[in-house]
Amino acid sequence: MMGKVNEVSLVAVFLLPFFHNTVEANLLLHNGSTDLPTRQNGITYVSWRNGRYSSLSADRSLRNLAETGADWISLLVTGYQDDVGSTDIVITLEKTPTDEDLVHVIEEAHALGLKVMLKPHVDLFDDPDHWRGQIGGEFESEMGWEAWFSSYRDFIFHYAELAEAHGVDQFCTGTELVGTTHREGDWRRVIEGVRARFNGPLTYASNHSGEEVGIAWWDAVDYIGVDPYYPLTDKKDPTFAELKASWQGRVEMLADLSATWGKQVLFTEIGYRSVDGANRHPWEFREGGAVDLEEQADAYRAIFEGVYEQPWFAGLFWWAWGTNPFEGGSLDDGYTPHDKLAEGVIREWYGAASREIAAELEPDPDPGRMMAIYSDALGAGWEDWSRTAATDMADTREAFTGEQSIFVELEAWGALSLHVDPAMDPAAYHWLEFYIRGSAESEVGLWVFIYTEDGTEQGKRRVDDPHYMEDGIIEAGAWKRVLIPLEDLNPDKLAFTGIVLQDRTGDGTSTFWVDDIRLVGARPTAILAGDFSYLGAPGSPVLHPNYPNPFNASTEIPFDIPAGLGELEVRLELFNSRGQLVRVLVNRRVGAGHYRVLWDGGNTVGQPVASGVYLCRLRWSGFALTRSIVIIK
Repeated sequence: MMGKVNEVSLVAVFLLPFFHNTVEANLLLHNGSTDLPTRQNGITYVSWRNGRYSSLSADRSLRNLAETGADWISLLVTGYQDDVGSTDIVITLEKTPTDEDLVHVIEEAHALGLKVMLKPHVDLFDDPDHWRGQIGGEFESEMGWEAWFSSYRDFIFHYAELAEAHGVDQFCTGTELVGTTHREGDWRRVIEGVRARFNGPLTYASNHSGEEVGIAWWDAVDYIGVDPYYPLTDKKDPTFAELKASWQGRVEMLADLSATWGKQVLFTEIGYRSVDGANRHPWEFREGGAVDLEEQADAYRAIFEGVYEQPWFAGLFWWAWGTNPFEGGSLDDGYTPHDKLAEGVIREWYGAASREIAAELEPDPDPGRMMAIYSDALGAGWEDWSRTAATDMADTREAFTGEQSIFVELEAWGALSLHVDPAMDPAAYHWLEFYIRGSAESEVGLWVFIYTEDGTEQGKRRVDDPHYMEDGIIEAGAWKRVLIPLEDLNPDKLAFTGIVLQDRTGDGTSTFWVDDIRLVGARPTAILAGDFSYLGAPGSPVLHPNYPNPFNASTEIPFDIPAGLGELEVRLELFNSRGQLVRVLVNRRVGAGHYRVLWDGGNTVGQPVASGVYLCRLRWSGFALTRSIVIIK
């Protein structure tokens, strides 16, 4: 008997090739040489919280950064003043990374072969209507200027001394302080003091708004630093050619600036969000819009093709890479390139391999190792600590299994919070699993996270992430399984005392049911290699190699269900290099026969996946077979 072929409409993406155009020039560099130095292939590493840089999860994120081929990081540390008229710059206990945090990153980065530029920022603590570039605009006397520069010197000299003491490779003397840089004498005094404390190369990160050409003291630093957030086009959907062409005039301007001062230009910070139209206002981090991974990647490539080979160009630092090793991905509209098409562009130009498959796929759940948190009632030691919420722990209207479930009504930002005492050791478990059902009364958007014994929240993840839930939609009238690797919620593997489902919309009331909440252990899954059919035990299903493999548009995945097994509940699914679910191709009961499934290279939401290695897994009756699939575009 021939099974029905599940054909998915074909979607192909062809990435434009790149060409390196080398231009010869004779340029006096900061060290007096005419030899073109190696460009700084950098990424900005960021945190705005005390302690985050020193966490195990941050170490993992930094390793991810190093794998992109970057050889530099720009390390962010931020001091604060109350508003644009304030003259005191302070280090806050909550928001400023500690010196110990910075030293930890410097040492970790150097161990990974990364060079470090320390880049202190000044931001406004309580002035949402202004930004750092307007500092100084409200100073009414020389006393105000003297007080501010005195505070700034104390701030920047502290970090210059730290940089020298711990082998930092480069130092940025300031960032986008547009309203102050006309004070040439004050800035020369700042830089003179930094040089007395730090022996490496210096730069200043000027804003793209004209500050870069207005500064009269570029001779005092080693590189002309520019944060070139220039608007590229006025279109929400520009072509790559239009994005690349937009750099032509800026390249000429920056070449003239470099020639005027005999200094190379360093892009001290540049980035684009993965959102539709991001190229129009690259600096704007609040504008809404649909996720657009291709526009972000094209904007990255436009700089590489249009700027990177210029003889005056010293390198760049992409904005930004955070301490959460799971940030980014196909649903993220922020600046990070992590786990997006833009990361592939970085790897291509920084000389790294494309993202390879992890050593092993997420294993299968082990029914013999489970900890029930809720199954008709809360498990032993668990209590309801919910906040801004109404909960019924024994609702009989709906249940996934058994007779009862938890009915939850959350106000804006409210949370279903389940607390356990003593704390749970996560070592024995691999997943958090539960089932959720929406109601007709409201749309539901939820965070899920755990908290540790001291109440610290760990990494928040979206419940409706397609990596964790099929289709990524919490539906009214349908139970949906949610399966989240504990590593995504608890990368530091800390003992925890609570699991939380929190409203993330902040909009009205959310109502839903949740049932069968549990921690689940794992058993390993075999990964098959080679171009042969795996027959397994006699009479068991067979997962054949896909053809073609590698492929760039579509591929056919065949499998067999032998006679004598009756109908089986079969699931054919695809995973990326992090073991995250990419697509479910088959999820139904099938009888004996030969089946061929066409995959169009798209993910759950229809977006083409990036080049790389993926895993295809066939599951039935608690067993699984897995093969690798290679996409080359």
